[in-house]
Amino acid sequence: MAGMGRPPKPAALRQRRNKKPGHATVIRGATPKGRIPELFDRACPCGGAPEKPLPSAKKRRGRPRKAKPLCVSCLGTGILPWHPLTLAWWRDVWKSEVAVNYLNVDRHGLFRLAVLVDKFWRDSDSGFGVRELGAEIRLQQQAYGNTPLDRARLQWEVEHPDEPDKAPGEEAPPPVLDSRSVLRALK
Repeated sequence: MAGMGRPPKPAALRQRRNKKPGHATVIRGATPKGRIPELFDRACPCGGAPEKPLPSAKKRRGRPRKAKPLCVSCLGTGILPWHPLTLAWWRDVWKSEVAVNYLNVDRHGLFRLAVLVDKFWRDSDSGFGVRELGAEIRLQQQAYGNTPLDRARLQWEVEHPDEPDKAPGEEAPPPVLDSRSVLRALK
C-alpha cells in the first residue's frame, strides 16, 4: 500500500484547532427537541376503495357485476400503509443524536429517503431491483450522518459525555436485533 500516509490525528490532539466548514459535534445521549415528524399518507396504486353504486342509480338487466376484490396492500382503504421496518427506521432516525443537527429543510430529503426505504422492504421479497435500490438508499442517506463513515465524511464528531467508571462486565451489551425481532416487537 505505497502512497498511503499516516491517518490524521484525533481532533483533541491537534495543535491547530481550526474549525472546518460543516464541522459539527454530536453529543451522545442528546435527544432532539420536538416531535417526530409523521410520515405522509400515500395513495395506493390500486386506485382506492371500490365505489359503491348510488341508491338512485338505474339498475341494469342481467347479471350483477362482480365485486372488485380488495387490494392486498391497502385492504380497500386507498391509503398505502408504511412497512413496519420503514416505521422503525423512521423512528430511529429521528430519535438518534444526529437528529439534533437536522434543519426543517432536511425533512423533505428524509421523506424521499423514507419512500426508498419502504420500497426496499416491500420489494425485498421479490428481489427485483433490490441491489440498485439499496445503492440509491446508501447514496441518499450519506447526507444525514446515519453511519460512522457518513459522520466522518461530514466531519461530525461524536462527543462522549463523562461516564462514571464501571467494572468490566458489569453491564451487558445491547442485544443485536434482526428484522424478524423488530417485526415481532412492532406487532
